[in-house]
Amino acid sequence: MSTVTRTPEQMVAEASAILREVREAERPQDRHAQHAIGWAYASAGDALETYTAVLNGDLDPWKVSPPDLMAGDPEEHALEWAADAYLEAAKAARNRLAEWQRKGEKS
Repeated sequence: MSTVTRTPEQMVAEASAILREVREAERPQDRHAQHAIGWAYASAGDALETYTAVLNGDLDPWKVSPPDLMAGDPEEHALEWAADAYLEAAKAARNRLAEWQRKGEKS
């Protein structure tokens, strides 16, 4: 039985909404801020690619999440892991943007 309170689909939808928000926000001029946001954004893309590959059967679920977490259905665990990674990376992108915005307000 899963301990996840949200389904992978819900996490993917939330992450996608967060990334859309980041993409539509004013872009920072500071190169360090651009790099930090871009790095988190790229990590989110990698996680979404993994999620999609597992969902479509193009990637073996056993290659995705740690073996000690594979007590139940491997595909379910792999999808949860990838969706969580996508959501965490999206939140990181939003946090980097928020940091830049706060710094910009202080200037």
